Amino acid sequence: MTNNKEFVNFNVSARTARLIGRENVATSDGAIIELVKNTYDADSKYCIVYFDIPYSTLPQIIQEGDFNELLKHALSINLELRDFYIQNKITFEWEIRKYSLPQGATSDEVEQFKKDRAGESETLRGFFGALTNIYIIDNGEGMSAETIKKNWMTIGTDNKTYEIKSKGGRTKSGAKGIGRFALDRLGRLCVLKTTTENSNGVIWKVDWDSFEQNGKNINEIYATLETPDTDNNMDALSILGPEIVEEIKAGLKKRKNPLDLEKTLSTGTIIKISSVRDHWNDLAIKNLKDRLESLVPPSEDTSFQLFLFCSNTAKYNGLLQPEICEDYDYKLEVNLDKKLNLSGRVIRNEFRLEDIPSEFFQSDDTKDLKDKIKLLDFPLSELMPGISDMESSKTGPFSFTLYFMKRTVPNKTDTEKYYQKKIDTNSRSLWLDSYGGIKLFRDNFRVRPYGERGSSSWDWLELGNRVALNPAQVSRHRHWKVSPNNITGVINISRIENPYLEDKSSREGVQENDSFLFFKNIIEKLIKIFEDDRSYFFSELLKFNQKKSTLPSEDEISKRDIEKATQIANEIYQQYKSKNDGSKRKSKKTDNETIATVYLKEKEEKEGLAKELTEMREENSLLRVFASSGVTIASFTHELENLQIKLGSRFDEIKQLIAPLIDEASLSNIYKYDNPYYRLDLFEKEDKKLKQWLQYTLRTIRKDKRNQQNINIADYLENFKTEWSDTLDERCVNLTLQNKSTDYRLKSFEIDLDCIFNNLLINSLDVFIRNEVSSECRNIEISTEKLSDGFHIRYEDSGPGLSKDIVNAQDIFQATYTTKRDKYGKEIGTGMGMWLVKKSLEQYNASCTILPGTSGFSLEIIFP
Repeated sequence: MTNNKEFVNFNVSARTARLIGRENVATSDGAIIELVKNTYDADSKYCIVYFDIPYSTLPQIIQEGDFNELLKHALSINLELRDFYIQNKITFEWEIRKYSLPQGATSDEVEQFKKDRAGESETLRGFFGALTNIYIIDNGEGMSAETIKKNWMTIGTDNKTYEIKSKGGRTKSGAKGIGRFALDRLGRLCVLKTTTENSNGVIWKVDWDSFEQNGKNINEIYATLETPDTDNNMDALSILGPEIVEEIKAGLKKRKNPLDLEKTLSTGTIIKISSVRDHWNDLAIKNLKDRLESLVPPSEDTSFQLFLFCSNTAKYNGLLQPEICEDYDYKLEVNLDKKLNLSGRVIRNEFRLEDIPSEFFQSDDTKDLKDKIKLLDFPLSELMPGISDMESSKTGPFSFTLYFMKRTVPNKTDTEKYYQKKIDTNSRSLWLDSYGGIKLFRDNFRVRPYGERGSSSWDWLELGNRVALNPAQVSRHRHWKVSPNNITGVINISRIENPYLEDKSSREGVQENDSFLFFKNIIEKLIKIFEDDRSYFFSELLKFNQKKSTLPSEDEISKRDIEKATQIANEIYQQYKSKNDGSKRKSKKTDNETIATVYLKEKEEKEGLAKELTEMREENSLLRVFASSGVTIASFTHELENLQIKLGSRFDEIKQLIAPLIDEASLSNIYKYDNPYYRLDLFEKEDKKLKQWLQYTLRTIRKDKRNQQNINIADYLENFKTEWSDTLDERCVNLTLQNKSTDYRLKSFEIDLDCIFNNLLINSLDVFIRNEVSSECRNIEISTEKLSDGFHIRYEDSGPGLSKDIVNAQDIFQATYTTKRDKYGKEIGTGMGMWLVKKSLEQYNASCTILPGTSGFSLEIIFP
């Protein structure tokens, strides 16, 4: 028996290939940007984008000679131009036809008349608009005939994927091999002349509409390639004209190493696109100019220059240079290396530092604020604790520059209180409207549409949502969030250093994979550096002013009286200090000096109490959240108790019901998940887990746990172990108790002890699972001992211990502090467990210390 095996090849229709290209170059602006990127990849020193627009508006009168030429072109596309224009018998000019509505026309006839005229105008606009020619000119390395055949004519070629660097050392921006379809997006006809060092050039021509032929495959569609006898077929200087050439020459002289235009044009590529598909009016050219200006990041680098010219208007002509922001309040410069080490600086330009009283900078909290520049040098793990415990980031190194600018002038009181500089709000608003948003650049080329105003990705970091969720004043340290309307920024990445941040094939952004989401979280944390610095400066200035200002009046004393009293007290106290400076023996205070000293001390203590009160209110707010959860559970206690009772045996009852109908032994040979008895066993295991957690939840809200009593700690821990035994067994965790003092009693609420040990145990169980600790090594030990300084409880587990990103171990007791993160680097822990442990212990004046030098996590509690 023979096996007739045949290898058959795939093919694709010409129309489908064209559609794929069209889908990946969606807009005309994007198409031109793709062509500009190609000139950069070809090591061109500059790129010239030139629009030859003979008719920017619909011509009302056309000279006879011009009309005859237009008539030939119109007839070639089956348009009779004489249907729209009529010749003047005297001047022989062709004038656009004018129509008048017949008298007595009905409303339907009027409506039809308007539609006909609108249709005619649209047809003519399309015709005259298509007469525009677009030129893309560069002085790059050019292409040989062989390169055109091998690479340019191959759709989806991968040469840029493997040849990442150009001959000139540039990192190539393209890699998909479909950017040439940008030509199709812009116009029907294309002529490309390209010259290398070793040739006089070749000319490539294509009619993109040939791809629409029915039944044609891609290998049946042809472009033409010819070698001209002379190089005057397409000459850049002739195309541009003398005025534009002189302007380009002036621009090339601004380079660090000036260039001679004529000499540089010995190599390179000229692309002419005709029968254009878009109407390039004034607004379209302006929008293109705005996008091209932001195509490269603001810098003083002149290695690649971009020129834009338009034949019918000069207002957008010239060298396009992105503006460098110089009028800002704050600037953040950050570099992140491969090892996730952060370096950079924060520049404070908002304050009149020279006008701030010197005593403001004398405390340890504010002495570092006197410098305009704050240097940054620390690992990213300080901003994102726990990041080092994750798999190594695939984000890669990058740089980030952020500018912050107020749009409005603060009131006079705030300007004086916070020593803010004067600003020009009009120029700032105009600048932010044009250049605002955080933009992403790959190898010095913009990745659209991030930070592009008017697009859905303008606020791609969702900074506006952060402000909406927490609209705190700037003086609230660590709470204030910046609005996206007040910032502009640049992020620089690279194809080589950031391979996992890959472009979408449509060129509209980065593929939203895990690395990109992780990258966004890092940027958000970097922005927080600036936010915290600015809010800290304002909060400290607020405190400073409050110390100098009055205390709140509660009786008939006016604010002015209190202000005067504080001023007098300060003056008296300063005189007393000056009198005793350098003296070993302090002089006896006068009555006034005593009053002033006590007054200022009481005032300071009152402010301290006010701060404590604020912190307590915040803590109570958090506790109310937990209380609400407890109340909700308590409200359904009866229902939950009934549910956990039912969870015990319902599947046994089902088995008894189906046993007479299905013999379990007869199912021994079938796939286990098709076996109802096996599935019932699985359901029963899940029921047991749910039953355990319901029992645990119901135990925590028992009334007797909320009564203060003398609790034997050893007995409590034995009961604690018993209550958790099922969960511990299920997770293969061995809990050992070492009670050296079995008679110690603590007058306490059992619910407080539950809070302490439940949170410690839950943390250990979570660590074992998240770090995949071997089941044989999951050990927890709680030991107790009565010593002279109090009752000691030591809690230890065999996990990996605290994250190495934690610089100060005591930080874990702060509310919301967590090192638990998902694979994107986003915090997923509540950060409340250890805070609750500490708060519960504080009720009994007990201390809590993290023990260093142990392999796992070790904590010592001492009840006095």
